Amino acid sequence: MRRPLAQVLGVDVGLLQSGMGGVAGTELACAVSEAGAAGCAGGYKLAGDALSAVLGRLVAGTGRPVGVNLIPEVVGERELARQLAQVLDETPARIYVSLFGLPAGDAVTARAVAAGRHLVVQVGTVEDGVRAAGLGAVVVAQGTEAGGHLLGTMRRDALVAALRERLPGACLVAAGGIGSPAQAGRALAAGADGVLLGTAFVVAHESRAHGRFKEAVAAAGEDDTVISGVYEIGWPGRRHRVLATPVTRDPAQPKTFIGRTVVEGRPYLVPRFSSAVPTTATTGRIEEMALYCGRSCGAVDGPAAAGEVVAAFAPVLPGAGVPAPGSGPAGGERPGPGGGGGVPGGGGGERPGSGRQDGNGQRPGNGTGNAHQDRPGNGTGNAHQDRPGNGTGTGNENAHQDRPGNGTGNENEPGNGTETRTGRHVSR
Repeated sequence: MRRPLAQVLGVDVGLLQSGMGGVAGTELACAVSEAGAAGCAGGYKLAGDALSAVLGRLVAGTGRPVGVNLIPEVVGERELARQLAQVLDETPARIYVSLFGLPAGDAVTARAVAAGRHLVVQVGTVEDGVRAAGLGAVVVAQGTEAGGHLLGTMRRDALVAALRERLPGACLVAAGGIGSPAQAGRALAAGADGVLLGTAFVVAHESRAHGRFKEAVAAAGEDDTVISGVYEIGWPGRRHRVLATPVTRDPAQPKTFIGRTVVEGRPYLVPRFSSAVPTTATTGRIEEMALYCGRSCGAVDGPAAAGEVVAAFAPVLPGAGVPAPGSGPAGGERPGPGGGGGVPGGGGGERPGSGRQDGNGQRPGNGTGNAHQDRPGNGTGNAHQDRPGNGTGTGNENAHQDRPGNGTGNENEPGNGTETRTGRHVSR
């Protein structure tokens, strides 16, 4: 029997915040969890003392379910196993494990589940979604409307519908193109049990995104994003949705340093074409950096507290005591305030009865997102998805094009790249 996301995770609102590295620090993750949803901090390549510091702040910052997001394809199986061991050793069971993509083998995911952790896996294909569900994970279906690194070539609703057909009893979360309650409602209608947001949280007060990055997202419309491959230093071979920049428009520029940043107290130089996202600790040519942004930016109005974003979506999302759509007579879709306008700043107060539970916080939690740590030369993402995260768009067609290298596309679907570049790989 299908269970709504909120019931699975033990939260009040069936909403995941994308674990966007650099952008989604512990301040944002804890604020989202305190508001009743499932927050998530980006882990990316963090290890040792740096990862311990993040985990410690998560545990201290909220007594509710909150997660850390890891990226198998970037760190590799061995380092992923070390990261997971640290998470399991240093945190209580309410700290859930989120993966952006699947590792090659099942040993790491099996260890997380055996330890009693909720596991959330973001996927971009039906095949990966079926595999993730078989591992016992909450499955996040990322459509190409999402900001940040893209895991597949299908639109959100088409992927959700295809996965629901194959996985009638799975807990399925929609990601990509969700910036308003109305868009969330469409994702639920396609078969989702909850949603993941990335772009909507980039502009949150608690986000670590650079101020000019936030301003650009708030001012953008969905047609201001492109799917590109140019920001490949640190994360090669994976196309991503970003705001159009001088670099996406002219990728034949020199690979020189364009800024500086700091990650967990360590300074780094930022080269042009780095996948590192500009944060509050970044200086330099912000407008040339990777501004991960989904097509949902057209519904994102401007800065707001993370709790306001959660409150705007709460009325349309199934809560812990509400069955998922199609799973029972209560059906989880509730009309949003005013028909579901954009967020932040829009719609909706707290749901009656959705008050916080006590702070014991020992329930296993879950979360997900495209966590791409803000480490120049090593890659960062979105979205989130959520880049960050999620875009608008409601198309149901499958976009089955292959990714043609690392070119920048002028359209909003994978497969539209116009240039292939090589030689951007650098080691830090």
